[in-house]
Amino acid sequence: MVRERALDACVQLPEAFCPIDWWRAEDFHGPVELPAAAYAVHLWHEIWRWNGWRKEPCYPPQALYQQLHARYPEPPAAPEVPARRVTGSTEQLSL
Repeated sequence: MVRERALDACVQLPEAFCPIDWWRAEDFHGPVELPAAAYAVHLWHEIWRWNGWRKEPCYPPQALYQQLHARYPEPPAAPEVPARRVTGSTEQLSL
């Protein structure tokens, strides 16, 4: 499909998005220098869940995960929008 649509120039090496392999996810807890070709970082959520690792920024300042939190803090929570009541219809929907 990539060749059919002439998208070869868009193809990136795995290191561009996954510079740390899933079996090395613990490396996020220590000092790691990302390759210059890294465009994004896959954090391997499921590995963190399996290991019970905390996701809040509580690691040493030199840890890659802590540095990412400092550079890209979590956005503030969106304000809750109250549910809108639909009036005028007495018809019930069934699935």
